[in-house]
Amino acid sequence: MVQTKSGTNAKVVLARLDSGQPVRTQLPAGGKLKIDRLLPFLCIYRKPPEHPDPGTERLVTAEAAYIVGSGEPAAQDELRSLVTGLAHEAREQFGDFLLVEVWVADRNAHRTPGAAPHFKIFTGPGVGTQVMSERLCEELRKLLVARQNARVRLSTEEPTLPPGLEPLLSASQLKEQRCRWLGVEVAPAFRSSTGKLYPLTLRQMRHGLSRALNRTFHLFADRYTTHPPASFRALGKRTFSSEVKRLDEQLAALDESFDFLLQVTPVNLDDAWQEFVRYGCERTPVFRYPPQEFDPYSMKRRLFSLPIERVEDPMLEGIFREKQMMLDRELSMLLDMETPRFLLGSQQMFGKIPRRVLAVARWLLDNLPPEEDSGEAEPMEDAAGFARRAKRLIARYRKIIPDMQVEVSIRPEVFTGMIVSRGNLLIGDRATLPQSRVEAMLAHEVGTHVLTYHNGHSQPFRLLALGLAGYDELQEGLAVFAEYLTGGLTGHRMRLLGARVLAAQACTDGADFVELYRLLTQEHGFSPEIGYLLTSRVFRGGGLTKDSAYLRGVLSLMRYLTGGGDLEPLYMGKIGVQHIPLIRELEWRGVLRPAPLRPHFLELPQAVKRLERIRKGASYRELMS
Repeated sequence: MVQTKSGTNAKVVLARLDSGQPVRTQLPAGGKLKIDRLLPFLCIYRKPPEHPDPGTERLVTAEAAYIVGSGEPAAQDELRSLVTGLAHEAREQFGDFLLVEVWVADRNAHRTPGAAPHFKIFTGPGVGTQVMSERLCEELRKLLVARQNARVRLSTEEPTLPPGLEPLLSASQLKEQRCRWLGVEVAPAFRSSTGKLYPLTLRQMRHGLSRALNRTFHLFADRYTTHPPASFRALGKRTFSSEVKRLDEQLAALDESFDFLLQVTPVNLDDAWQEFVRYGCERTPVFRYPPQEFDPYSMKRRLFSLPIERVEDPMLEGIFREKQMMLDRELSMLLDMETPRFLLGSQQMFGKIPRRVLAVARWLLDNLPPEEDSGEAEPMEDAAGFARRAKRLIARYRKIIPDMQVEVSIRPEVFTGMIVSRGNLLIGDRATLPQSRVEAMLAHEVGTHVLTYHNGHSQPFRLLALGLAGYDELQEGLAVFAEYLTGGLTGHRMRLLGARVLAAQACTDGADFVELYRLLTQEHGFSPEIGYLLTSRVFRGGGLTKDSAYLRGVLSLMRYLTGGGDLEPLYMGKIGVQHIPLIRELEWRGVLRPAPLRPHFLELPQAVKRLERIRKGASYRELMS
């Protein structure tokens, strides 16, 4: 990002844009100009010279090309020079140019707190401006603040101007420059009559206004320029300030400073099992956890000292805010371990289990046999053997990313079989699995969890590797689906996933450890050891409902694929279903690069056939191999 000095003239700005460089320059009286790249449109806001106008500036700073200027008479010539120069340059490249000016309605007008946002759209001279004004009105009416849609009016009056300001370009100058103009007057629902800001309202309004403007810019570029963009999503920012990178790094550093799942994993699971059996499986075992090598309170202080409000791009600001809240919830849960508040935090983190998922879980438990018996003992793979297989698969991926660093280690404290932490594979020292399940688990752990970490690591934002907020459901859904694509998703495995859902629900409903253990072993036929492990997974920390994410995730993924969604973009990094439109937008903008790693199992002919079966609407009952 090029930073120019205050007072830079239009020729310097245009020269930088012509060379393909983004421009970020300071203007007199606290103004600024930021242009990501030469575009056929520009947003402008002029600060009223006689009174403060808090918050309004942020309504335009979300755009890829904007000017925040002074309304002082002495500053108008420079602003006019910049705008006409940009209009001329844009016409040379695109054939047309659109200027949108934003201002606030009469600041002294009475406003009811909590009232719906009001917009008035003014149409300047020129062919097509009426159509664009109507599109802007249509899109703004979708803006929702405090459960109220914005009220929008298209004015047929003569174009109004910001109060107390002269036109930046007169009607004759607009015609001379072949420049179209739209005016957006905003009732300041984002602040009180005394000027106090309502930050959340302002954030919602700028996000909604930005989306409406980009859709209007897309209509303009598609109809009136020589370079119509493929999507309105392509019109957002492509370059970001060093502050955005710094915030990404700081959030990532906080995320990497502790491992939530390992922190809530008991270190005495075997001893607790022996004690549980000694008391006739009638007394809740006492779990011990790793000591915390960090101070959650100081980490919270660091977390909320991050100036995320300075991020101009609304989409990135939202992603950072979500991650901030996710880390805060994890830290709160670690402080609340072994108290009733831990379970409440888990419900906040992972949400309520949908009725449909509960119904599927019950069907799996009621209709699939407790154990599968092939009639002969199947060869088993131990931890060392699985580690060797995993290393061979990782070596295959390393041919594409030579500097890919993955640690495969056998760990006594990993009781869940195996987990992936920060892109490394950790295998329990007593983990065993049937040979028929080895490929499925390689696809689950390495082909999904390890792969998405390193695909995310190849992107400009580290959070894509570590996981955006709420990524667990889609990530686990992808991993289970990988088992299906390789032909290793057995009925026994699906039954386990159903049991995890019912266990999480029972814990939420108030069942204690012994009651859940009895439910799993006596009513649903699980062996004592598996019943104990399932119960321990759900009761670790004080009640962890994450285990519902596996079945919920694969069912959600199936709906997505049946609806025509693409599978491969989901391997871009560790994302949630709610992030798919955001990831697509960043791809359209050219911010994200194509993922370097493609899951190895997608090359298998059987995987292609199985994927097509799901796209055609196959039921979850057809997932079992």
